[in-house]
Amino acid sequence: MPRATKKRGKTSGKNTKARPRETSKSKPSQASSKGTRQSKRKRGQDEDQVDGEATKKKTRKVTRNTADKVAKGVGGVTTRQPSVTDKPTEDVEGEMTGPTRGENNVISADEQELSLADLAEAVPALKKMHARLKGGRRQLGKRRSGDKFQLSPSLFVVFAHRYRAARNAHKCVDYQRLSITKKSKNFKGHAEELRAKEPELKVLLKKALAEQIEIDAGKLMKNIEALEEEVARLDVQHEEDVAKCNQLEVDIKQQEEQYSLTILMLKESYEVEIGKLQNELNEVKAKNSTLKEVVTGRGKSAELGGEVNEVKDKVAELEQKMEAETTRQAELVAFSNRLAEEDRRLVEEAEDLKAGR
Repeated sequence: MPRATKKRGKTSGKNTKARPRETSKSKPSQASSKGTRQSKRKRGQDEDQVDGEATKKKTRKVTRNTADKVAKGVGGVTTRQPSVTDKPTEDVEGEMTGPTRGENNVISADEQELSLADLAEAVPALKKMHARLKGGRRQLGKRRSGDKFQLSPSLFVVFAHRYRAARNAHKCVDYQRLSITKKSKNFKGHAEELRAKEPELKVLLKKALAEQIEIDAGKLMKNIEALEEEVARLDVQHEEDVAKCNQLEVDIKQQEEQYSLTILMLKESYEVEIGKLQNELNEVKAKNSTLKEVVTGRGKSAELGGEVNEVKDKVAELEQKMEAETTRQAELVAFSNRLAEEDRRLVEEAEDLKAGR
């Protein structure tokens, strides 16, 4: 017993000499950091709840207004009831507005949104399309430093997930909250710029879904390298077409010059031939007048009858030549018209080739 007491005393003596642990003031404790995270999470949930309640109130208000307008109609004409896809959208100032329609309050086929089932397939198809176009590269295409409000493929995918979640909840995308995310820091304070990208997102989703359907059917899609090769091939083909068009213009110009020279030569020969025939006709007319004077003055018609007949035959022959020359002139005019028609046709072909560039 005394030994046990002594040992207990020694043990207590050693404990009294133990140094207290030093506390670090620079590092927060695990409990405090956990409490901070929980408080932040709770505060974020409270903000989401407040935003959700405000959005629900605005949606109910706009739905009532839309229902009143539909019930009243325009000029007594019954209008189409709003469907699930005709959900209100939030404008730049934060007010809720209805979907954009064309004339007669009808949404066109291009403006129709994807169904929820198609949207569920389109979002992963968009990610696959971007990966397919990249072809193993880190980024798709070249980024312009001057274009501040530009969505990258990864941000388009994030945008698509937010859009799908909003559609599933029958709500609008919270662009103000989406603009302050880590990936979209360029859009901070510019939610309207992010909202303007929604039509582009819808087009990309439809395109990605269509390509994915074709891929599932066994059709191979082209990546960015194949598209670049096709563009280069089209550029070469375009240059060849331009060279052909230029050569055709040169040929047309040469043919025009040749046709003009031919027509000029034909006109000159025609004028020379007409002049000769006109001189012969004048000579015959002069002889005829002389013979008539002789016959009238001397009364020797019987003696000069042979000469008169000869002159008449000569006149008839000259008239036949004149008719033949007139026919030849008509043929020359027809030939000239055909040349002009051929010239016009060649000019039209050249213009068509220019328009096809």
